[in-house]
Amino acid sequence: MISRILNRSRDHLFLQFIILLLVVSVVYIYLNHLQLTYKTAQWSGERCLSELASVKYQLSVVTEYKNRIDKMLMESQRAHESDKERFKDIMESCVAMKQQSTICQSQFEDLQTECKKVREDYDKRSGGGSVVIRKWAPPSRRGGASSTPPPRGMRAAGAAAERERGWRRGARRAGRRRRPSSRSFASRLAPAM
Repeated sequence: MISRILNRSRDHLFLQFIILLLVVSVVYIYLNHLQLTYKTAQWSGERCLSELASVKYQLSVVTEYKNRIDKMLMESQRAHESDKERFKDIMESCVAMKQQSTICQSQFEDLQTECKKVREDYDKRSGGGSVVIRKWAPPSRRGGASSTPPPRGMRAAGAAAERERGWRRGARRAGRRRRPSSRSFASRLAPAM
């Protein structure tokens, strides 16, 4: 019976040893698993922090780029507005110039009509002969020598212009400018009647 009890206690002890070994193995495996999970979580956290820093940097770059683009857009809008105002002013001045041109054209036509009437009046008073006004040029400019002298009024105007040129030439040679006579150049060009 003792041997049976000893056998039982030996079996019982062996069984307890195996159970204890299993429990220690399970605890060791569980702790090892926890350590691996902790290392993985720590690595993931560090990776997340580095990615977060990278995203923050990219966000700051994008924000700076957006601010620069907004500034450029505002400047271009201001420039567009000023160009638009300038264009409007130019268009208004063009319209004003066109109106002024129309007014000047109508005044010119009125003056031409009035001149025509005065000329007709003059022709009626002077006996019906019409006066033809031609620009006289010296014979060298007409393409050769001509024996026909210019009309009397043109002769006087040509001589006065020639005198004026001579005075200027002489004044340049002498180093000082001479004054022409007291009569104006336009009055010297007028035909003597």
